[in-house]
Amino acid sequence: MFQLTKAYLESISTKQSYARGMSYYLIGEVLNVVQKGDTFEAKVSGSVTYKVSITLNDKGMSASNCTCPYDWGGVCKHIVAVGLAIANNDFEKDNNYISSERFFKQLYPYISDEQKIAFLTEILQNDGFKRSEILKFAGIKGGRIPASLSGEANGNIDIDDLATQIGAEIYDMASSYKDIEDDDEEENAETLDSEIADTINEYFTTYNPQLNNLHFVNGFKAMIAIYESPYCIPNIRTLSAYNNEIINYNTSEIIASIWADQLPDLILNAPKTEQDLIQCCDILAERLEKRRHEVKHYHLDNWLPVIEALLPEAHTAAYLLEALRRRNLDGSNAANLLLLLSDLSGQLDYWLQIAEREASTNINIALRLFDRYLSTQARDKQLRIAQLLFDKFPQNQQNIYCHIYRPTIIASYF
Repeated sequence: MFQLTKAYLESISTKQSYARGMSYYLIGEVLNVVQKGDTFEAKVSGSVTYKVSITLNDKGMSASNCTCPYDWGGVCKHIVAVGLAIANNDFEKDNNYISSERFFKQLYPYISDEQKIAFLTEILQNDGFKRSEILKFAGIKGGRIPASLSGEANGNIDIDDLATQIGAEIYDMASSYKDIEDDDEEENAETLDSEIADTINEYFTTYNPQLNNLHFVNGFKAMIAIYESPYCIPNIRTLSAYNNEIINYNTSEIIASIWADQLPDLILNAPKTEQDLIQCCDILAERLEKRRHEVKHYHLDNWLPVIEALLPEAHTAAYLLEALRRRNLDGSNAANLLLLLSDLSGQLDYWLQIAEREASTNINIALRLFDRYLSTQARDKQLRIAQLLFDKFPQNQQNIYCHIYRPTIIASYF
């Protein structure tokens, strides 16, 4: 059997995937690596747990599979992480595993189609990883009907309908649980979180290929629907109000982790036209306006890495900024998004206007404003913001002092 090496893993992955995979391995996120013949199975933990399988022959990896949505540029970071575990003999052998390939080949033709279907159905009903494998084997990514087969590849995705569909599926899943706030129900809560994560990942995997298949706008609409799905989960009568809040919050956190981990790279590498970007700006502004009246907390900060990947050019960032301002979406909850767009579009005056407005209530923005004035050598403004920081955030004085420490600044203040 081929002996995996770091050099081999580097050769079949991108530089970024290899670095991230190495990090996962070193911090102990690779779990339960088991060798079964020529195949190794493992889990890679994080905000979401992914299942990985690697099969080796005499020349290298003959097959590899991961349940994450990664689908560009070599193997994913999770496969790299498991590969590093194998390379370092960091695995256990399943001594009960018996390879019966020759025996199987002799008897398989004598098994009826009905028996094969019944056996396969039983396996797929009890193993989500196998379901993912057979769909990928058939060229279908994700656990649902691909958008290309369901008529959604031609710009027909309705954001509200898809968000409601996902919310309903999570509702059905959570309705089977009793209250999950007691200590005795901790295992139920973890199981539910895992099931929700699997569901969100399957939707993400189903629709993200559209971003790369000349249906960028439609894929972007699907991503918005996934993001909004927690706001579409009906109230579960069998659970307390507290538990309902937990489910909504946890679902939002799961989606936010996928946003940070997967979506920016997807968007950055996807083929798209300037008209696609303009359309996406309009769609996003419309959704933010709609949700502003319907949802108490629509966490715009989760969109920052996505927007940065979506709008690298100054004029497209300026277009979205103007679209938000035109709809009066320039309140405090959008401050970080407005600052990002101002930076990307080179609108320094507007950046300063927003930062000055928010500095007295947001310590992070106040510190960024101090740094901006420091870079422009505006001494009087540096002193004013330094004084504001110490006055408005007395509980953070040590951190403030460490951040803004300049002997002349501190001396002038005191």
